[in-house]
Amino acid sequence: MKTNIKNNLAFSVFVLLIGFVIFAGCEKKTDAVKEEVKQKVSKNIDEIKSKAKNMEEAKVVTSVPDLKGVWQGKFDKRNTKLVITEQNGNAFKGNITINYRNVIKQKVEGAINPKTKKITMKDLLHSRYKGTYEGTLSEDGKTFSGIFTMDVGKKKFQFSLSRK
Repeated sequence: MKTNIKNNLAFSVFVLLIGFVIFAGCEKKTDAVKEEVKQKVSKNIDEIKSKAKNMEEAKVVTSVPDLKGVWQGKFDKRNTKLVITEQNGNAFKGNITINYRNVIKQKVEGAINPKTKKITMKDLLHSRYKGTYEGTLSEDGKTFSGIFTMDVGKKKFQFSLSRK
């Protein structure tokens, strides 16, 4: 009977020891799995945040500014008025008046690159003064300035316009 008790006690201690080893081993594996999952979740969250930030930046960069309205300023040191009457996306149409001794009135069309804020515009009516405008919209969207180049002779003139 003493032998059975010793055997049962030894067996119980053995089972407890095995259980402890298994439990301790599982706990270590569980901690390792938890840490691995935590790292993967953290990485995924960082990727999602980065994609969201990129999408927001893309949205801001690609939004097309509203150019419609009256712009006044100087063209070759002459009073000038640009009226943009239509805008469809990044394309627009309007009229420009330049107050030389003989006033120049032209229909124009153009486009803006919303990423770079570069604006290109061209005269539509046939004239010996016909040409193209290349300029930049200010960050605040209130001024547009650049260079006009005549088609004939490639003579260049500076212009600077402000939204009114």
